[in-house]
Amino acid sequence: MLWREVVYLKDNDDEEITVFVGDYSDFTQDDAIFLSEDEKIKSQAFSSVSARNRYIAGKAFLRRALGFMFNTDPFQGAVLKDEYGKPYIVDFDKKINFNVSHTGDVIAIAFSRNKPLGIDIELKNRAIHQQVVDYIFTNEEAEEILSKADWPECFLRAWTRKEAVLKCIGCGFAGDAKEIRVPLDDEKLTAYKYLLDVNIFQVWHLFTMDFLPNIIGVIAI
Repeated sequence: MLWREVVYLKDNDDEEITVFVGDYSDFTQDDAIFLSEDEKIKSQAFSSVSARNRYIAGKAFLRRALGFMFNTDPFQGAVLKDEYGKPYIVDFDKKINFNVSHTGDVIAIAFSRNKPLGIDIELKNRAIHQQVVDYIFTNEEAEEILSKADWPECFLRAWTRKEAVLKCIGCGFAGDAKEIRVPLDDEKLTAYKYLLDVNIFQVWHLFTMDFLPNIIGVIAI
């Protein structure tokens, strides 16, 4: 599975970000040759053919993108996941930061040479249960989101921003989403988290992925 689009961005410190966007419907049987032996074995454990093909396509997509970033053939080294599911590579002389997200048939992978980053994409028309708002957002954030006429889309914008930051940190929603403060509009695309007290905090720059139709996407770095 090859990418349909490659997008190049830069953050406030001139750090280059490369984003590969693909579609699972582009799967072919040739994708399986790019998997590691462990991944090939794992792929056979899927009872559903569609789930198996999706797994193979995603792994091949990542390995081809890594090869592109390293200017080599598709990457054949070990790709592992930490305890929170964030992928990383080991035993390789070139280091790189990357993060993966998918929604529907779309997969996106963001790469950075020098900084950790997180990416999250969500379908705009996905169903939202209102009670989820209180689980992820502070009372003030929830009140502002639910006051809007288009609150489901506002929710998804804020959700993707929080999840991208949590994936950048490396904990995903195993971390406390309410500790991450994100903008609910596009006026100032920065997120922050207080550390020791209200005067010390960490900041992330946010990129909205407006180039993906029918999808809300964010990169945090």
